[in-house]
Amino acid sequence: MNILFDSYTIPKDKVIYMRTVILGRGKMGKMLESILVKQGFEVLGFLTEENYEELSHTTQVLFDFSHTSKLVLLDKFLSLCNCSVIIGTTGYSKEQYTLLQYFGRTHRVCYSSNYSTGIQVMNRMVQIVLPYVMHEYDIEIIEAHHRYKQDAPSGTVQLFLDTIKRNDTFTEVYGRCGMVGKREREEIGVHSVRGGTHIGTHHIYFMGDNEEIMITHHTLDKAVYAYGAIQAWELLEKRECGFFEYQELLFQGE
Repeated sequence: MNILFDSYTIPKDKVIYMRTVILGRGKMGKMLESILVKQGFEVLGFLTEENYEELSHTTQVLFDFSHTSKLVLLDKFLSLCNCSVIIGTTGYSKEQYTLLQYFGRTHRVCYSSNYSTGIQVMNRMVQIVLPYVMHEYDIEIIEAHHRYKQDAPSGTVQLFLDTIKRNDTFTEVYGRCGMVGKREREEIGVHSVRGGTHIGTHHIYFMGDNEEIMITHHTLDKAVYAYGAIQAWELLEKRECGFFEYQELLFQGE
């Protein structure tokens, strides 16, 4: 099933009826709840300190779009419940990310800082372009999000940085101010813009002598994150226990 449109609803003869719990009751969590119900999931509720033991008995899949501070609650819940886990929370430290990977020893776990299929395709484009430009072009990344976003730069920028730095040694420079001197080739400039209700834009510039390449992704509706998370769950269900990033599942075999 390839889920593409917010208006699409599963036919009654193909209803999924997976017992589902959501961690995170913000705007994303509430929107995800609505879409999951439309897609045929049985949403048992939002995970809290008060109900995690009760919900652990019946939950088959958990979607986490919360805050890094909820990692302790997630840990307690997964110690009791053998469910599949889709994690979209951003801002984790390296130590916290290691714990997410540890969950994969006993659960099916998928993590992504951005469940937009377009962002995953953009990251794949960066992988293709990079070998041809990384020694001759300067790399700059600019991201923009709404005023309420708490972490900067975005988790999606970290996805791009991980891809770029996997191929060579680079040093991030977060913003520039004052007499910063000549730009060094091994720098990656990272810039964050915050304001209004802007959902999300990411630009990656490859700036050479007398020419530039720019790859851009605009998010027009947050629903793409929910549908991407559901697609990640579909792909994850075909795997054994383990920790996977969304791009691994989406581009498996390539």
